[in-house]
Amino acid sequence: MIAPSPYVVDPHTLHLWHLDEAHTPAANAMHGAKQLLSLHNGALMGVSGAQGFGTCLKTSTTAVPPSNIALFHGGILLAAPRLASSGADNVTPPFPYFGENGAFTMEALVKLDVLPENMLSHAGMILSMDDDDVDIRRIFHFRLEKSGHITFSPLPGSRSRGGGYARIPSTGPHAIATGVWFHVAVTYDGNAGSADNIRLYWTRLDSQVKEANLIGSGILSANLNGDLGDFAIGNEARQFRGNGESEPFPGCIDEVRISSIARQPTDFLFSNPVANSERNEDIAKQAGVTTLIETIRVNGAPFAEAWKADEILELPPGQHRLDIGFRHLTGPASGPVKVMYQLAGAEEGWQTTARGMLVICQFLNEQGGIVSQAVFPNSGTSQGWEGTINDSTLLPRREPLVVPHGASQIRIRISSGSEDTTGTFVIDDLSIHPADVNAAAEASLWDNSEFDLGDHLERPTATPTGWARGGSDPSICRVAATSRAPSLSLVDGESESGGDWTRSVPLHPSVKGGDTLIMSWAEAYNIIEGRQHVASYLTVPPGDYVFRVTAITLNGTKAASSSLLNIHIPQPLLQRKWFGPTLAAGTVTLLASIVLMAIRQRNRSKVERLRLQTELERDRTRIARDMHDDLGTVATAITMTASLASRNLKDNPAKAAEHLKTVRGSARRLVTAMDALVWAVDPANDTLDELGIHLTRMVEEVFMHSEIRHRLRIPSTLPCTHLGSGVRHQLALAVKEALHNILQHSGATEAVLALETHKHLLSIEVRDNGCGFHQTSPRGNGLNNMEKRLQSIGGTCLIESRPGEGTSVRFDIPWSLASQQRNEKHPE
Repeated sequence: MIAPSPYVVDPHTLHLWHLDEAHTPAANAMHGAKQLLSLHNGALMGVSGAQGFGTCLKTSTTAVPPSNIALFHGGILLAAPRLASSGADNVTPPFPYFGENGAFTMEALVKLDVLPENMLSHAGMILSMDDDDVDIRRIFHFRLEKSGHITFSPLPGSRSRGGGYARIPSTGPHAIATGVWFHVAVTYDGNAGSADNIRLYWTRLDSQVKEANLIGSGILSANLNGDLGDFAIGNEARQFRGNGESEPFPGCIDEVRISSIARQPTDFLFSNPVANSERNEDIAKQAGVTTLIETIRVNGAPFAEAWKADEILELPPGQHRLDIGFRHLTGPASGPVKVMYQLAGAEEGWQTTARGMLVICQFLNEQGGIVSQAVFPNSGTSQGWEGTINDSTLLPRREPLVVPHGASQIRIRISSGSEDTTGTFVIDDLSIHPADVNAAAEASLWDNSEFDLGDHLERPTATPTGWARGGSDPSICRVAATSRAPSLSLVDGESESGGDWTRSVPLHPSVKGGDTLIMSWAEAYNIIEGRQHVASYLTVPPGDYVFRVTAITLNGTKAASSSLLNIHIPQPLLQRKWFGPTLAAGTVTLLASIVLMAIRQRNRSKVERLRLQTELERDRTRIARDMHDDLGTVATAITMTASLASRNLKDNPAKAAEHLKTVRGSARRLVTAMDALVWAVDPANDTLDELGIHLTRMVEEVFMHSEIRHRLRIPSTLPCTHLGSGVRHQLALAVKEALHNILQHSGATEAVLALETHKHLLSIEVRDNGCGFHQTSPRGNGLNNMEKRLQSIGGTCLIESRPGEGTSVRFDIPWSLASQQRNEKHPE
């Protein structure tokens, strides 16, 4: 790959400044063409440029602008000897800046010292043909915006409207950055009024790049008129009382070229310029128009099914809202084009579309359906537009609205239009009131008309009360905190996304169907129409339709091809012939199914009741057995000991006192056993957390009067897991058995109880450092009882011991069984 290198003059070059001089004048590579004569406000030449391009111009400055930004003077390279507040520094003819048919390309290499948001002023000029006069010699700006956009704007003296507006990439191989050289260009193909006749490019200067990177497009409504003003590089040459050269480019500029054609993406620094010049001439001879259907939305949502023009588009039954997006493809020699459409079967005439950015008023019924709508489009540049929202004058606008019958709400939508529409639109003082021009302000049907209600409205990301952002890129919707008041704005530099502001309010009870309202607002805009048109149909009933779209040039040449879309919307089921018989058969089948399901449900209910009764009987049996085994034995012991105490009360008081002490101990054991029984049957304790608390209390009670140190390893936070009462009861008794074995038989000085939760398993381990025993030794009832208790609830009991090394007892039960309420068996 050949590295990019400086341009050479070709047949389409009008001006070419390499900017390789150490000081002015800067030579024009075109023989006899205009040199650039003077530097001002700290601008420098002779600064090191990109590799292979010699030196360059540096217009960035370290000066700090005053509070009044218009008084700021920044670096500039002029085509005249000096700045003046008159016509003395105007470019004199000949100074062509477009070709015979009006086409042009303006391009340069640029390197930023700061990112756009950190510029000293709201814009950094690359090329300008401007003047101190308000209208006469103000021709164009080609500049970098503080918002991160590149724009080409025709000025009032050019007698053209529109322009190009595109967001500079912030990600990917061409992402904006400081200290890096980029190629930037704007092209215009000379076909005034045609879609995409303006194109904007932003490309990182790299030997691997094969063609310029297109970032956006726009429209010029007419060719530039060729008048001359103050031509400058790196700033605007606009100086008069209260205004200075306040738009310096924040960095370096090099290799500035103006051409007489709209150069193609491969006809810049990235390939053979001679071969591509020939390609430009071939393209310039092409003509013709082709229309293309691009998008279909049904009831506001993209229609996902694939379709072809020669196939029928099948939609669901019922009425639908249809939005069909289409565009036309034109050859550069086709000239301005008019696009028309028709939905045959629903309308007789041909329609034209509204393009640009839109104010849409919709009347809705109680269900939120659209009853009617009015669309007010804007495109081009409004009177009073001065390049930025803050500098522009908002002009009033009034539009009538007729309230349809059945409307209960009114919705206002401020839309950036088709996704490839770009530009800026700001709106303020929105109100709706009865048509009586003398109506008082309190008669307004729309509150918060000045958008001054809401939090932090000084921020672009704020949201006025009641409004909502929408679209594929809601960040396009911004609050413009101007010197006047907060306003709603759309700042759209993306040709593949859109945004809109939306708000709905109920209609005032005094408004009736057939009434006329006036919607008024103030607006300013600079809008470049996209290439896509949208045809919207609010309610399309069932039927067969053909959507046709065609285009003709203004000289009467019909489109090379027209697009057709066949649409079929079936009748709802209730209106189809076979629906009645099918409904009757289905009803019989449904009734039979309902009866059968009822019988099955009744049988399942009986089985469930029997199961619950069985479970209840098992719990009752277990409780009775526990009361007999534990509580009955202790109660009998208390009775017998109390009798002995009564006998010895007179003859042997000391013996009687000893018996009474035994009674007190037995009573305490009785209370403890009763507490354990109540805990086991209380459903409130059916959690893992309650089991942990109970085991902690049990360990402390068992070892309270012993010399055995005990440690608990129970997590402070346990899973919120349900445990059946039978499972809790058996686990608690098994652990208690293990603890008593340690106390009575182990001779241990230390005991540990650990509770662990695993993915599928609950584990409880009790171990000691006592004397241990041989695994082959005969076991007592205690160890066998522990194993039986775990088997009864589906778990396992693992006992490990060695003489002199202590004993470990581990109880494991799967979670799937731990949550059950059943208690199949009880060890004897």
